[in-house]
Amino acid sequence: MTGLYRCFDAANPPDSTPPGCAAALGYVGAPGRAYHIWTTAEWHAHPGTQQFPAWVPNLANHPVNEAGDILTAMHQAGWTPGHLFAAVIDYETTGFAAAGWHSALTQSLGRFNVDGIAYGSESTVVQTEAAHLWVAKWDGVQELDPAGQTVHGHQYAANVPYGGTVVDYSVVDTWLMSRGMRR
Repeated sequence: MTGLYRCFDAANPPDSTPPGCAAALGYVGAPGRAYHIWTTAEWHAHPGTQQFPAWVPNLANHPVNEAGDILTAMHQAGWTPGHLFAAVIDYETTGFAAAGWHSALTQSLGRFNVDGIAYGSESTVVQTEAAHLWVAKWDGVQELDPAGQTVHGHQYAANVPYGGTVVDYSVVDTWLMSRGMRR
């Protein structure tokens, strides 16, 4: 796992960071689409981790407006504008985003120093033609598996019991880790 870091995510986060995890992924917004939006206290329960905001997009919205909503939610959750961050766009349950839609979204985010990372099962995220991917492929392998595009994260295990809830585990690379926020 050289150059890779273990990350957890959970709809309902545990009270403590799972052993060996250097990063956390949680939802910052998209009411009605995200199962649970992490509270400030839930984020703060994982000090010392690099933290990544996730967002479930509304593909019916104009991508520029959606980018504005993402940036607002990130700011409200503590991400400071002007720093280089990543926003994880969760396409898993939204269907296929047209490549042009995702491109317009990431261009809008990029104006504010935020890289948009397309997340979802391999068949979903590859359809976005995104420059940066976080692939969900529950194969238990803690490596990055390029799908013809730049893969920075690989969710390799899902629904693992921990701390009274279930968590998913990923590995992420140094490039992505440098775009997280430490609290």
